Amino acid sequence: MNRFKILVLIALCLNFIQTTSVWADELNQTAQPVSSSEIIQANEPDNAEKPLKRYIGINGGVFIPNNDGSNSQLGLINFTNGYDVGFIVGTRFNKHFSLETNIDVYGADTKSAIRSGNSSITSTVTIIASSLSAIAILPLDNFDVFAGIGGGYYYNNIKETSTTSGISTTSRSNSACFGYQLLSGVDIKISKRFAVRAEYKYISDDPVFTVTGNTKRSINFGGSIVNGGILFRY
Repeated sequence: MNRFKILVLIALCLNFIQTTSVWADELNQTAQPVSSSEIIQANEPDNAEKPLKRYIGINGGVFIPNNDGSNSQLGLINFTNGYDVGFIVGTRFNKHFSLETNIDVYGADTKSAIRSGNSSITSTVTIIASSLSAIAILPLDNFDVFAGIGGGYYYNNIKETSTTSGISTTSRSNSACFGYQLLSGVDIKISKRFAVRAEYKYISDDPVFTVTGNTKRSINFGGSIVNGGILFRY
């Protein structure tokens, strides 16, 4: 009987020690400091908003031809400032870098007809450009300053209208080439999804055309574009 009581007493002591050890472990876990990241994660709702990485936009502005030429390369001399309209598709990979695809249509006309005897010639140039640009971004409070470089495919068209003794004839010439662009500007945020853009582009575009005497000549179709637009982020 005494032996049975001793065994019961030993079992009770072991159970008490085990229970006390479990309580101590629980108290120790409760007392451990919680990191700030764990607090932030605990406070973040499951449906926390994610940053909007993709965007589309439209723009429009002025095309300013280089208005230069030389013996080795013809240029858009005697051309007025023209127009530019475009469409933008972009992806922002982080706060400092994005890639943009642009499709632009721009052009210009001669300031006045070129006269020779009783004939006159007027010209209109139209360029369709499809380009991809890498853009570096400096994010500030309510706007982003950016600069970038890109390249693309430029489809160039010249329409010439010749008038002789009141009779007009029109001819067209096309040439395509690869070119590049430098750009800079600012995006001003007006809401979470919308921003307005002011931008400057320098275009290098030198297609080769067949000119008088069946001679092939490079023509400087480059220039500057100053435009404004609106972006939608999604």
